[in-house]
Amino acid sequence: MKGVPPQFEFATQHQVRINLRHKTATETQIDDIGSDLHQIDSAETGSSHTAVVSLQKRVDVLFDPVAITSHKTGKFKYFSYKDQMAEEHLFIKNTRGSDCIIDITLNYVKQHSSVNIFNADHLSDGPIAIARLLYVLPLEFHGKFIYE
Repeated sequence: MKGVPPQFEFATQHQVRINLRHKTATETQIDDIGSDLHQIDSAETGSSHTAVVSLQKRVDVLFDPVAITSHKTGKFKYFSYKDQMAEEHLFIKNTRGSDCIIDITLNYVKQHSSVNIFNADHLSDGPIAIARLLYVLPLEFHGKFIYE
């Protein structure tokens, strides 16, 4: 049996500005790169956020790179994994108050998961710390991380 290959449309980032005084809303598309699993700094919830971290569709098969898009400049930084499937990324603050990104990846070649931490200001440099787990975490592992 021969069928027609499905045509996928990936979500793209948009910014919506709501003006409660004038009861209006405007929507602007930020880019045309497919993306998924968008997160903002939780400290910016309920206010105009400055950046969003997401997975982006820059290769043919998987959502590979983790990317940060600045809503102030429209520019982005990204890091591409090799032989790994990236999962949900989260903004966290380190003990000095600097922005970091934490994520989970599945290395499908070596059959293990890792927890990765990035300096958000230097995302393209790659992880600053990697904890290789002795087991595979389920895909779509979601969570929030806090420090004390």
